[in-house]
Amino acid sequence: MDVYAEIRGDILNGVLAPGEKLREEKLASILNVSRTPLREAIRRLTVEGLLIYTPNRGVTVRNYTLDDVIDAYNLRAVVEGYTASLAALNRDNLQIIELEEANANYKSVIENGFRAGEKDTDAILKSNSQFHEIIVSMSKSSYVKNVLSSLVAIPVLYRGFYWFDEEDLKTSIQHHNSLITAIKNGDAEQAKVIMASHLYHGRDRVVHYSKLNQS
Repeated sequence: MDVYAEIRGDILNGVLAPGEKLREEKLASILNVSRTPLREAIRRLTVEGLLIYTPNRGVTVRNYTLDDVIDAYNLRAVVEGYTASLAALNRDNLQIIELEEANANYKSVIENGFRAGEKDTDAILKSNSQFHEIIVSMSKSSYVKNVLSSLVAIPVLYRGFYWFDEEDLKTSIQHHNSLITAIKNGDAEQAKVIMASHLYHGRDRVVHYSKLNQS
């Protein structure tokens, strides 16, 4: 069992809630593992920023603020913009087909959900992540993948996609379509600009909905 992946997944899916204290004995029992791999996983997640160690309190799940989410989107815009430019330069036909199929699936999940009268947010998150992961793969940069792993987790923790309405998600599909076109054409600069704009738009919508929920 990959203890790190198990705990990380529980954090991202909300099984371990923001601010929740991690109890080694309980986790070891639930995961059926010894303390050694558990402590190593906790150490890695603390370094990654998903967990926080506080003297006299122990380890808790980090509670991200709106400012944290904004920072993450801004950094993602820079890093993923660069990634998209690399994808345009290093593209191949098979990966372009995979990217188009991923976006078609993303579109289908969104449309089917609203048609049924119930948005499937988890499926939308998963299909959107797949689209972005293919672009990372197309970039041929393993370093970029490592840099993005913690940045991508932050907005998911904030669950911004739960707020997005049908119009927001249709805009996201349009951005994906434009991005695919730029990558297919090998236009690195245009791919970079579109990806950055896509993420800045997502950031602004999260800020908008956050303020609505606070009022």
